[in-house]
Amino acid sequence: MKYKVKQESELHIQFEKMSDRMIECNKQAFDLAKSLGFDALGVKKWCVAGGVSCFKYDGPKPPEGYKRVGKDHQNICYPKANNKDVLQKILELPLVTNGEYNGLINFIPQFNGNYYISRYSLSFVNGIYLIDTGEVEYTPVDGMEEILESEYKRLKEAK
Repeated sequence: MKYKVKQESELHIQFEKMSDRMIECNKQAFDLAKSLGFDALGVKKWCVAGGVSCFKYDGPKPPEGYKRVGKDHQNICYPKANNKDVLQKILELPLVTNGEYNGLINFIPQFNGNYYISRYSLSFVNGIYLIDTGEVEYTPVDGMEEILESEYKRLKEAK
């Protein structure tokens, strides 16, 4: 189902706060990556923002102190266990978890028949938060308004 968040609602304010936190979490993670000489990273598993699951490296093998964590062609790595300073910095990064994100609208991860839907999709376009929960059982919370697919598409594509 598709929804928009009413702009005067408490939910809209909560989304603004969460969005600001997500931006800050990702900024701190990318700042750490850059300080370590990496240009890209993977966000921590089961999070929508922050943390580090891997760093992207250039070259045939990971830098000293890092181990490959993906397939050879992916060029992704993670600090080795003895790289304690970097591991500690990663642990100290702020996160926004799927649970916290889903909790904002009481979304429960579930199977929709073929796929496991772990979280809803959120877009912010022209001051409007748009939510797509997919084809799952869900009851919207206060501040959400169900919209047609055509309106969702129109709003999402608006510049």
